[in-house]
Amino acid sequence: MKKMLTSCLLLFALMTLISMTSAQSADVEIRINEEEQEGTFVVNISEYPTLFLEVAEEDRQKLAFDILDKSSFDASFFRMNSATGVVSIAKRLDRESVCDASVNCALEFNVAIQGKDGLSFSNIASVKVFVDDINDNSPNFPADQVVLEISEGAKVGTVLKLSGPQDLDSLPNNTIQRYDLTLNEPVFSISDTKNPDGSSFLYLKLEKDLDRETKAEYDFNIIAYDGGDPPRSDFLRVIIQVTDENDNAPKFESNAYNVNIREDTAVGSDVVRVRATDRDSGVFGRVEYRFSSKTSDAINSLFEINSTSGVVKLKARVEHTTGDTPYTVVVEAFDGGSPPSVVQTVATINVLNTGNNAPIVRIVTVSEGDTTEVSLSESAKRDDFVAFVNVEDTDEGSNGDVTCSLVNSGQFRLAELPNKGYKILLSGDVDREAVSSYDAAILCSDGGSPSLSTETPFTVVITDVNDNDPKFDLVGYATTVTENNAAGQYLLQVTATDKDSGDNSAITYGFLEPEALTFLSIHPQSGLVTARVPLDRENTPVLMYTLTAVDGGAEPRTGTARLTLTVRDANDNTPQLQGTPYRFTVSEGATAGHVVAVLSATDVDEGQNGQVDFFFAGSVNGEVPFTVHTNGTIEVTGVLDRETSDSYVFTVLARDKGTIPKSNSTQVTIRVTDINDNAPVILFPTNVNHSVVITTLPEEGIILGRVIAYDVDEGNASSLVYAIHSGDAEGVFSIDSETGKIFLADLNRLKNPFSYFVVLRVYDLGFPPLFAETRLQIEINFANVTDIDGLAGNQGNGGHKEESRDSYVIIVAVIGGATLVLSGIIIGAILFVLKSERKRKTRDNLSVLKNDYVPAPTKSSSAFDSDANILQSPERKYPESELSSSGVILSPKGLPPSQRPDAQKKVSFSLDEPDAEVRQFHAGNEMLLAVPMGHPPHHEASVDAWKRLASPDDMNSDTSGDSGTCDSGRGASDDDIHLDNSMDKRQ
Repeated sequence: MKKMLTSCLLLFALMTLISMTSAQSADVEIRINEEEQEGTFVVNISEYPTLFLEVAEEDRQKLAFDILDKSSFDASFFRMNSATGVVSIAKRLDRESVCDASVNCALEFNVAIQGKDGLSFSNIASVKVFVDDINDNSPNFPADQVVLEISEGAKVGTVLKLSGPQDLDSLPNNTIQRYDLTLNEPVFSISDTKNPDGSSFLYLKLEKDLDRETKAEYDFNIIAYDGGDPPRSDFLRVIIQVTDENDNAPKFESNAYNVNIREDTAVGSDVVRVRATDRDSGVFGRVEYRFSSKTSDAINSLFEINSTSGVVKLKARVEHTTGDTPYTVVVEAFDGGSPPSVVQTVATINVLNTGNNAPIVRIVTVSEGDTTEVSLSESAKRDDFVAFVNVEDTDEGSNGDVTCSLVNSGQFRLAELPNKGYKILLSGDVDREAVSSYDAAILCSDGGSPSLSTETPFTVVITDVNDNDPKFDLVGYATTVTENNAAGQYLLQVTATDKDSGDNSAITYGFLEPEALTFLSIHPQSGLVTARVPLDRENTPVLMYTLTAVDGGAEPRTGTARLTLTVRDANDNTPQLQGTPYRFTVSEGATAGHVVAVLSATDVDEGQNGQVDFFFAGSVNGEVPFTVHTNGTIEVTGVLDRETSDSYVFTVLARDKGTIPKSNSTQVTIRVTDINDNAPVILFPTNVNHSVVITTLPEEGIILGRVIAYDVDEGNASSLVYAIHSGDAEGVFSIDSETGKIFLADLNRLKNPFSYFVVLRVYDLGFPPLFAETRLQIEINFANVTDIDGLAGNQGNGGHKEESRDSYVIIVAVIGGATLVLSGIIIGAILFVLKSERKRKTRDNLSVLKNDYVPAPTKSSSAFDSDANILQSPERKYPESELSSSGVILSPKGLPPSQRPDAQKKVSFSLDEPDAEVRQFHAGNEMLLAVPMGHPPHHEASVDAWKRLASPDDMNSDTSGDSGTCDSGRGASDDDIHLDNSMDKRQ
C-alpha cells in the first residue's frame, strides 16, 4: 500500500513538472542542421547537472533517461540512450517539411529523468532543438516553358507578368538572389516580387520598339540563382511571340496596267490581272480587290473583277467604233485591317476593230431588265407575255439586217414587233410541279456574207403558286413511351413534304387539338415531337391527336396525319389494400387450415406491375398461429387458446410483381372468440383445506362453508352452478346452486358421530358444459343432546345455562367481527395486486394442478345424472352426453398467476351475507363457530403469504384440537381471520 502511494505521488509530481516546463523556456536548447544522418549526436542530457543537483556525483550513473510521448510529432525525430542520456536523430529531418517557410524552426519534447537501483529521484527536462537551414533546395519554376504574346505596337515600358520560381530554403542567402536572361539584345529586362508563402512573380519589361516584320519571335531562358556556395539554379524557357498590327499597306506590282482586247472577245474572257502584296500577317496581310466606288455604271456593265485573284473579266460584249476612247478602270487593293489600308492602280483597256459584227441580242423583262433568266408564274395562261427580245447590229447595209427565231421553243412562241424587236409569248399551260423550268434560245442572223448570227440562250423559270397541300410521309404515326418520362423526352419525328416551292413549301408543324399541348410539344420546323410533361399511364394510357402541317403560302394549305402515343406502364403505384383497417374474429376452436379472411388489394399498374401478392410481415406478438398466403388468404396454422391470448396483431405486406416491386402494409387484428374449453377451477375446498368439524349440536340451516370457484372462459361458459354429487344420500346437506353455500338441510338425519365425504361439483353453463369436482369431509362429533337436556332439567339450573349461552354468543360475535375486518383488509390487498396485474396485461398460461386428494372424474354421463336437475333451466338445456368431466382442483401450492382480469372477477372470496357466514352453536359451556376457510390470492407475489396462511402442516389432519365447532381441519389463527376479512372486502 505504501509503495502504491509513493508511485501515485511520483506520477503527480511528474505531471506537475510537465505542466510547469511547458510554460517556461526549455531546460536544454541546442541547434542542429537539417538533413543530418540518422544516429547523428544531438545532445547529452547527462551533461546538464542543473537538472539533477539533488543527486550526488557518485549516484548519477543510477539515473535513467527517456523521452516522454515518443509518438508526438516533435519527439518522433529523436531517440535516447536511457543509460547515457544521449539524444540522437531517429529519422530524416527535412526542415522545409517540418516547419514550412518559417524563419525559426524548433522541435520541442520532454525527457523524464528517474532514479533506478534504489535511487529515489525524478525530474522532467524540456528540450528545444532548433533546426538550421542548409542550401538543399534549388529554385524551382512552376513550369518548364511559357509562351507569351506582345503586340508589335506595344510601347516601351510594357510589362509581361509570369509566375516565378520558389526556393524552399529559409535562410536569406539560400533563397533566390538574382536572375539572368539569355537574350542577345536588350529587348527585355526582368524584375520580381516575393509572396509571403515563398512563391514569386516575374516581370519582363519591354525596353525597345518591336517590329514583327523584322523579328516575329523571341526565344530565351530565364535563369534563377540562389545565394548558396556554390549557388543552385533553375531555368524557364520563355517564347515571346510578336503579334502583328496593320502597319503596312498593300502594294501593287505595277502602278498602271495597259491592255488591248478584240471587239469579238468572248464574254467571260480574262482581260487583265492586277496583283498587290502586304507585309503584314494574318488578316492584316490578306489582300482583296475591287473597283473604285467612283467607277461608272458603263464600266461596271462591261467588266467585273475577282476580289481574291484580281482578274478583270469581260462581262459583256464590246465594240470598236471610230474615235472610240479606251476604257479606264480604277482598281483598289485593300487588307483586312480595321479600318483597312487601301491603294489604287489604273487599268487601261483598248478595244480593237475586227470588221463585220454579229447582232447583239438582249432579253429584257419588266422586272429584271437585261437577263438570260425569265420568271413566269405557273398560273399564267396561253399567249401571256414572257419577255422582250432587243436586237442590235451597228453594221451597215445587209450586214445590219437581222432576223430572229426560237430554238427549242416548246411551250413558247416568238412574235415580231416592227422596228422594236420581238416578244416571247406562252403557247401552252405550265405546271411548276411537273416542269420547273424551260431552256430555250433566240437565234438572230444578219444579212452579211457570210452571215453572222448570235444565239442567246435563256431560261424560263416557272414560279410557284400555292396549289398543293402538305403531305405527311405516313397516314398515321404510332409510338410508345414509358410513363414517368422526363419532361422534354424525345418521342418521334414526323415529316411532311409540299410539292410547292419557297414559302409555299415551308411547313410548320402543330397539333389540331389545343389540348395536345398539355402533354406534348412539337417543334414547328423540324417536326420533332417531345413530351411536355411526365406522362401517367393510369390517367392517360393512350394519347391520340391530329398532326398538322401548314405551308407558308399567302393562303396557307394544311395536311394532317394521326398520332397515336401509347404510354407504357412503369411500376409507379403501390398496392392499395381494400377494406382496411382489418379486424377479424375467429373461434378458438378453429383448427389448422381454417380460413379467417381473404384480403384484397388493387394496383392500378398493369401486367405484373399490377399483380399483388400478400406476405406475413411480422407481429408484435412474436410467432402467431396464422399464415398469410400470396392470394391474401389468412389461415389458421396453430392451436388457438383465447385464455392464453385473446387477440393477435400482425402486419401484412402487399407487394406487386414489378421488376423493382412496390409494397404496402397494414396491421391485421384477429380477435379470438371463446368456446367452452376450460372447466371451472375450485379454490375451496381443496386437498389441503377440505374438512369441516362439528363438535356441538348445530342448528338446521347453518352454513357449513362455501365452494369458491371460477372459470376462465367468458360469457355463459364462465357462469357457474354448484351441486352435491354424492356422499349425501340421506339429504342431510344442501348447496345453493348459485352461491355455492353449503347448508345443514336436515338436522334429524344428521348422524353423530359420523364422517361425511361429500363430493361437490361445479358446472359451467357453456356448450357443452364442463365441470370440476372436489370432496368436502364433514366430521360430526358432539355429545348426545337428549342427555344434556335431561341433566339440565334434573339440576334445575336452566337459567344458568342460558346465561352461559349468551356469553358464547358475545364471544362469537366479537370473533366474527374481527374476522370480517381482517378479511376486508386482505381482500383490499388482493384487489390492489389484481389491478396492478391487469395493467401489465400479462399473458402467462394458467397452470392448473390436479387435486391430489380427490382425483378428477373421468365420466361425464354418470357424474352428471345426479346433478342434471341443477343445470336444466328454461334458458339452457344440455344433454348429458355433452357434459365433460375435465375439471380439476386447484392446489394452493401450485397456484398460477391470474390468467385474465375478467376471469379473476368470476372468483367469489366471501359470502354474500356476512351474518350467515359466522354461526354460533352452544353445547354445554362451549360456543363453537362455523366459518368457511380462506383461499389463495391470484398473484405470484402473494404465494408466500398463502403458504403462511395455508401451511400444509395442518392441512393433512382432518381436525384440529383447537378448532371450533365447525372448521376446516386446522386452527383458526389470526392469519385466517385476516384472510377471511380480506375476502369479505373483495366480495
